[in-house]
Amino acid sequence: ITRLVDKMNEMLGALGNMPGSRIAVAALLTIASYLALSGYELLAISYIGKRLSYRRVTFVTWVAYGLGHSLGFPVIAGGTVRARVYSRWGIGPADLARIIGFGAITTWLGVLTVLGTAFLWKSDVVTAAIPMSAGAAAGIGVIAVGLVTAYIALSLARHAPVIIAGQEIRFPSPHVALAQIAVSTVDWLLAAGVLQVLLPAAERIPFPAFLALFCAAQVAGLVSHVPGGLGVFDAIIIAGLLPASHSSALAIIASVVAFRAVYYVAPLAVGGALLAWSESSAAFDRWGDSIRTFVASHAATILAIATFAMGAVLLFSSATPSIAGRERILAQVSFSPVTESAYFLSSLVGLGLLLLSRGLHRRLDGAYVLVLPLLVLGIAFSILKGLDYEEATLLALLLAALLPARRLFSRRVSLLAEPYTISWVLGIVLVLSSAVWLAVFSSTHVLFSSAKWWHFTFTGGAPVTLGATVTAVCAAALLGGAWLLRMAPPPLAAPDATQQHQLREVVASAPHTAANLALVGDKSILFSEDLKSFLMYGVSGRSWVAMGDPVGPPPVRGELARRFRALARGNGGRAVFYLVTPENVAMYVDLGLSIRKIGETALVRLQAFTLDGGSRKTLRRARKNAQVAGCEFAVVPASEVQSIMTELREISDDWLAHKQGKEKGFSLGYFDERYLNQCPIALIRQNGRLIAFANIWESSATGELSVDLMRYVSDAPVGIMDYLLTEILLWGKARNYRSFDLGMAPLSGLDTCDGSPTWQRFAALASRLGRRFYNFEGVRKYKEKYDPEWEGRYMAYPGGMRPTLVLADVAKLVIGLDRRSKSN
Repeated sequence: ITRLVDKMNEMLGALGNMPGSRIAVAALLTIASYLALSGYELLAISYIGKRLSYRRVTFVTWVAYGLGHSLGFPVIAGGTVRARVYSRWGIGPADLARIIGFGAITTWLGVLTVLGTAFLWKSDVVTAAIPMSAGAAAGIGVIAVGLVTAYIALSLARHAPVIIAGQEIRFPSPHVALAQIAVSTVDWLLAAGVLQVLLPAAERIPFPAFLALFCAAQVAGLVSHVPGGLGVFDAIIIAGLLPASHSSALAIIASVVAFRAVYYVAPLAVGGALLAWSESSAAFDRWGDSIRTFVASHAATILAIATFAMGAVLLFSSATPSIAGRERILAQVSFSPVTESAYFLSSLVGLGLLLLSRGLHRRLDGAYVLVLPLLVLGIAFSILKGLDYEEATLLALLLAALLPARRLFSRRVSLLAEPYTISWVLGIVLVLSSAVWLAVFSSTHVLFSSAKWWHFTFTGGAPVTLGATVTAVCAAALLGGAWLLRMAPPPLAAPDATQQHQLREVVASAPHTAANLALVGDKSILFSEDLKSFLMYGVSGRSWVAMGDPVGPPPVRGELARRFRALARGNGGRAVFYLVTPENVAMYVDLGLSIRKIGETALVRLQAFTLDGGSRKTLRRARKNAQVAGCEFAVVPASEVQSIMTELREISDDWLAHKQGKEKGFSLGYFDERYLNQCPIALIRQNGRLIAFANIWESSATGELSVDLMRYVSDAPVGIMDYLLTEILLWGKARNYRSFDLGMAPLSGLDTCDGSPTWQRFAALASRLGRRFYNFEGVRKYKEKYDPEWEGRYMAYPGGMRPTLVLADVAKLVIGLDRRSKSN
């Protein structure tokens, strides 16, 4: 052990005595070698037809070769790193395999070129340094050069790809093959040069012989798959140099150790650091995207909370005395009344920020406009009342954050129209109570007399902080009283004559015919400010149910939905949106509502509709039978409907009697003269007698048609409804309407697999068990014979509320209206 320690110390001494110039030259040659290795990657990327910047290629070179050379199994280690990095840049597994294979071939081309040239060019020098016969050296040289020549010949002659194990492999072009040989040869020359310059001058042999020895040692290390060829490479180098050595073997070993440190360990450290930096950057980018997404989606809430907090800070600051030293400075440069006023005004600004923070949370433009000047005033008052520069800095930072966020606050709603929830009221009360407690606690040394509560100076009586706090509390009490005494919301009422006229115009241009439900008259209407958009709704229990989507341009739809939710909350209700379309689902999610699919609606593309084909056999037969029975189809415009109203009523009464039903509403129309007078009516007459009718809904904006009431007499021919509906479809097609809405199939299209939500599986089960009361599956099957496209319909409701309870409230709206033969 002692001898081993001595030898180790001797070797370390040899390393310590190695000139720094040799190490510096070796480091430069290592860098040059890795730059040559980047040529491997550039050629490989070009070979697969991709393009990457040289910066990225250099990064991959240092990481893949730095780790691959040192860890062993260079194809696996380097390939794993390449897979990790290249996958981010759009290079798939197949291309990655080609890159790895191309790099391996390039490596061996350089080895064979260097070995072959050394053995053939300076065979006498090689055999003098390496125990080998001249014939063996010449044979190795011929084989090596022959393999390289064959590769060049194949690149010249072979144009068609080779299929191996189902993979297509093509030879590179001749100039790429020559570039491979050149780059790899330079790399091997530089790598050998690193070790040679680290050897003492006395140990150096002629470079061709050293080159052959170096390549042979590297090949043996590669074949061994030992990490970095450790032990294998070193033993061959030492054994090859030792016979010609003029000093101890320790000098050679020290040079080999230095070579490993410079050519293996240093690039390993650089590659590991680069890989760690890349992985941490990618992770930070992912986290950064998540953070940016979170901030973008919750920016208004974050700013509202910050505003509330700064309001609390101002109130607490006004309730506590300033720092004594700052008071003396301020007393010298400011008048006492100014400072005392700043206390009162600062507390009022704080109260204003507390109240307006709710408006920011609701994204109101009015709250945004008012908060900005309050923050500016708060900064000024913070300085004037006590040189509170910390407080002023926080207010300035909040102001700087709010200034570029104008687009977040676009809701043009009155501040008084927005209700304060219990949590906001409790928060404001808690802040004010805490401010009062702070004011009292910080002034316990003062005798509180009624006179001194209102006498505010720096030196006498109750401190000015008490007055400021009292002022804020009184202001809050006045605002709360005004809020409680404000007028109650007006009762739900139908639109007036002007609004009815505007309503008909908006309905006519609506994208979906379901907007015609607004004309029935059983729902309240929430108009936009310009009366060009609306939302229809009904109230059942605590549920305020909007029928369908808001009608109007997309930006106004969102505004109406928010107003409706605020209106429901302000009256102690919960906003529900029933039968909404897929295109608006994101809008309701943005409002924080839950979404549930409740069915699908059937849409027939009219221009593709025809009675030809086997699938239309039932419709053709119904049409033929009706025509043989003397039935005729006609459409009466809305202006002429009143003339046949008596006949329509008789049909409706007969239909209700033989169906043993009653009128429904909300999501359906009912027989009402005022309502029917606004729609064209499709009629069926049998030998001059009116036996069936349907009122038609039209949308001029999208060319959509639909029907609401479809009724017929009890003695009408069999299949009369098929005949009526078919004729309406053909009538719409002839007038170039694009689609026909056959209406919704409730509980249709719900996923019933094991992983489906409980609600969907329950609804699907209900549709099967409920056939006795309502034939859910029969409705869909009836509509299927028209080959419609099915589009989902959804319900949006507050999270935490059971969808079954929501549907129960909707059902009350639909079936709770006993309008038997109602007439205006």
